Amino acid sequence: MNLLGTCLLCLCCIGDVVGEDRIFYLGIREKEWNYNPGGMNIISGKPIDEDEQAKMYLQPGPNRIGNINMKAIYVQYTDDTYTVEIKQPAWQGLMGPIMRAEVGDTYIVHVRNFASRNYSCHPHGVDYNKKNEGALYPDNTSGNDKEDDGIPPNGSYTYHWRVVPDQGPSAEDNDCVVRLYHSHVNAPKDIGSGLIGALIICKEGVLSKTTQKKEFVLLFSLIDENLSWYLDHNINTYCSDPGSVDKEDEDFMESNKKPSINGFMYGTLPGLCMCDNTEVTWYMVGIGNEEDIHTPHFHGNVVTYQYSRVDTVSLFSASMIQVTMTPCNPGKWLLSCQVNDHYE
Repeated sequence: MNLLGTCLLCLCCIGDVVGEDRIFYLGIREKEWNYNPGGMNIISGKPIDEDEQAKMYLQPGPNRIGNINMKAIYVQYTDDTYTVEIKQPAWQGLMGPIMRAEVGDTYIVHVRNFASRNYSCHPHGVDYNKKNEGALYPDNTSGNDKEDDGIPPNGSYTYHWRVVPDQGPSAEDNDCVVRLYHSHVNAPKDIGSGLIGALIICKEGVLSKTTQKKEFVLLFSLIDENLSWYLDHNINTYCSDPGSVDKEDEDFMESNKKPSINGFMYGTLPGLCMCDNTEVTWYMVGIGNEEDIHTPHFHGNVVTYQYSRVDTVSLFSASMIQVTMTPCNPGKWLLSCQVNDHYE
């Protein structure tokens, strides 16, 4: 009996990976976002106002919002004073801070809402209980278990998420996998308003390596500004004749659907620079609705995906994949979605 008790105790200890606390301070801020800084279609070389296809989505007018929209975004800070912002790489664009952890770790995410309405922070690919879910829906909970559902303006909440082995990278996976976090008070409208970011979850010991691999996180999304909580604000602020706007007009609605990568359109995504013969990891995520079918295509080089060398992968709404590349063909190459409507 004593031997059996000893064996059971040992098995329990072996199965419980003990990691460290990964602490983050996120603020939810309302900011203007420009889908096309510079006013050019970099691919065609034309100014937006001379490009018939591009100006449909980006040219402001009497009843068109155009390239600038008010958004809500996650911003990272150094501590709980929320005074010193941690700048993110330019290529991250609209996406919230990348939050990294290893299997066995615990995310401790302090969130303060500086916006004008309730928002939350809901993760994918980690373990949590009801009071750390960050998602509002009829779940028959009450009291403390509902406080995480939505953080009111000027309010704060702390989420605890565990990175457990059965949700981390498998033995066959790369060192790290990508997951998502986003607001989930009203998920389609919250995400359409801009509140989405990435979790990078790694095998034990990866983040402590002295040499870190080059990596990029790319969100392929047809961002639907018609769903944004800020639609009325954007109409009244950026349309020169807001009274003429019909929000049910098909052309108006189409103009607010922004096919973008990290919130950038027509070749304006900056900073995707790397050296030849140096391994790069590309984390790619999709979000949206039935229109969000994407085929990221790497011109000039190939990537390894599921043990195959390819130049194009498939990405669907709420899907998350990672590929590796060892670029060996120097130059300036196009990264695009090959779905016809998005490619145009």
